[in-house]
Amino acid sequence: MKKHAIALLTALCVATGCTASAETAKHERVYVVVNHDGEVQTLLDNVHLENGDALDVLSDRSTLSAIENVGGHEIFTLDGEALTWQANGSSIIYQGTSDKRPNILPKVTFMLDGKEATAEDIKNAQGTVTMDVSFLMAENTPYLALSVMPIDEDTLSDISVENGSVMNDGNHKVLVGWAVPGLDEDAELPTHFTMTATADHADLSWMMTFATSEPLKWFCDEADEKISSLSNTVDELKNGLTALCDGEALPEGGGKLHDGLTALFSLYDGVAALNDGSKSLSDGAKSLNDGVSELENGLTTLVSNNDALNQGAAQLFDAVLATANQQLAAAGLDTVGITLPELTSENYADVLQAALAQLDPETLLATAQAAAREQVKTEVMKQEKVVRDSVTQAVQAQVLEGVLAQSGLNMTAEDYSKAVAAGQVTHEQAQQISAAVKQLMNGKEIQAQLEAAVAEQIDALVEQNVADESVQKQLEEAIAPAKAGYEALTSLKTQLDSVNTFVTGLSSYTDGVSQAAQGAVALHNGSSQLADGASQLSDGTTQLADGLDELKQTLSADVLPLLNGDVQKALDVFENTKNQLVSDSSFDLVSDDMAHDVVYIIRSDLNK
Repeated sequence: MKKHAIALLTALCVATGCTASAETAKHERVYVVVNHDGEVQTLLDNVHLENGDALDVLSDRSTLSAIENVGGHEIFTLDGEALTWQANGSSIIYQGTSDKRPNILPKVTFMLDGKEATAEDIKNAQGTVTMDVSFLMAENTPYLALSVMPIDEDTLSDISVENGSVMNDGNHKVLVGWAVPGLDEDAELPTHFTMTATADHADLSWMMTFATSEPLKWFCDEADEKISSLSNTVDELKNGLTALCDGEALPEGGGKLHDGLTALFSLYDGVAALNDGSKSLSDGAKSLNDGVSELENGLTTLVSNNDALNQGAAQLFDAVLATANQQLAAAGLDTVGITLPELTSENYADVLQAALAQLDPETLLATAQAAAREQVKTEVMKQEKVVRDSVTQAVQAQVLEGVLAQSGLNMTAEDYSKAVAAGQVTHEQAQQISAAVKQLMNGKEIQAQLEAAVAEQIDALVEQNVADESVQKQLEEAIAPAKAGYEALTSLKTQLDSVNTFVTGLSSYTDGVSQAAQGAVALHNGSSQLADGASQLSDGTTQLADGLDELKQTLSADVLPLLNGDVQKALDVFENTKNQLVSDSSFDLVSDDMAHDVVYIIRSDLNK
């Protein structure tokens, strides 16, 4: 059972201490033994200096005593609080003791049948046992604390846990309790946990506690930006609703929420204006009916001019197209392989777009570069033997050096040649090495590498020549006429699009005039119905105004108290917790700019 509890705590410690960064970090695991009142019996701080940058020297700070390297043989010097390790690129694991009081310690109080008792009393008696675990805090920093105690099913039954539970793996039971001591009281999270059970000579002699603030720090870091945005939104919403309910102007602001509040304010103002204006609408209905007759006569006159306007626009477009066809004929596009049909109002866009696609500068440049690359490659391939000989010589030197290394001769190919010339290598050795090199060079793997290297070298020479400034300049000059033609056609298409837009717009205008004339007749017939509708509108706006007043009362009575109460309290709790966690929560000293975390692993000997 004890092994199961320790395994659970160890897993949590490892999970908390893991880091994905490559920085230098200080991980503290403070092992403490306390009695039931939380008085420290022994303390050992196990420190892991993570050397993420593989530094030769690690600079730390410490007030620990009896410092000992338990993870290697690196040496250190301690000058006051300055602790310097000769790390040689390695991480350091060391430990030491201290008289400093930990930031958090569990305190256990037992009750037996309603009276305060000790663990020894419970072991020697029967009755209802209550165990309350609270936490002694040395500073105003919140911690997440998890405590584990083995449970003997033969001596404890009818177990209930407040802020915890009993875990069962099929063979053993473990009491797990949790708390968040030091956190803002408004968070309404537990600061202690309590177990109640029926005991029959139960052995409640020890408990393990794991405490750290790292999960809280992680949560605050991850949620800070979103909570800040939410806080701003809540403030803006409170200010806006307060102004609305008080009949004041909406405070300045921006964003979707402000836009929504602005719309709500506008709705209130608009309903009042609509209510006042409904009577004016009814009075104006008669004047409208008189005016519709005049509108109908005027539109009839406009319709009579529609044909003349449309014919004039068509003649204008034809004249512009004729000029464009003359310019294209004189442009000499056939010299660059482009033949265009005569432009009309129906085909000009497709024809010019197709021509622009053929003259696209990027496409032409890519085609020219591809052709140049093939020409250059043909010239380079004439030097293939030179390239192959050079690559073969380099590969053979690498193979020779590999054979030399396997033979115990740690030297370069050049040094080997000198050694052979100087008679420092026996004839027999030279023959063996030469045979080995020849065999490897004739092997499929080396031959494949050789062919790949030759191809790579040829490709590199081709790209080098194609990228030459003079070659690129020639390519640019070659496509310059086509580029100029591209720009001219683009300008022409833009001009024709403008004319087409005018002609199309005029046609839409004349169609609209015809439709408006037809609609004027229907409008004249419907104007008499407007007066009746105005009366109905007046009744509806009155109902709408009453409904908006009811909405205002709901916002004032329900929504605003919620925002000012529970919502604001939750935001304040987060802000207070974040500020609490800004302070240094380490046990030992930490160097400036060094990442760190601390986990307390506390054994409570409850018989003491």
